[in-house]
Amino acid sequence: RHGDMDEIRAEGGVIRFTRSAGTETIFCAFNLSEDLQRVVLPEGAWERIGTELGSQTVEGNGVTLGGWQMCLARRV
Repeated sequence: RHGDMDEIRAEGGVIRFTRSAGTETIFCAFNLSEDLQRVVLPEGAWERIGTELGSQTVEGNGVTLGGWQMCLARRV
């Protein structure tokens, strides 16, 4: 609820955006379909957060989301 949010992007059933406050940036991606989706993260190094919510693992510069899965990641 604090900080700036970039433009929400929607591609192939996935919505994604980043939120920034101070020196912290969070990437959010949600697969709103039943299809497997590959999402490329913005440039930089990212670590997964939100594991207790089912956040998927960042793999290199992206993440693969199954149906109805999501990824939350923090820029490191």
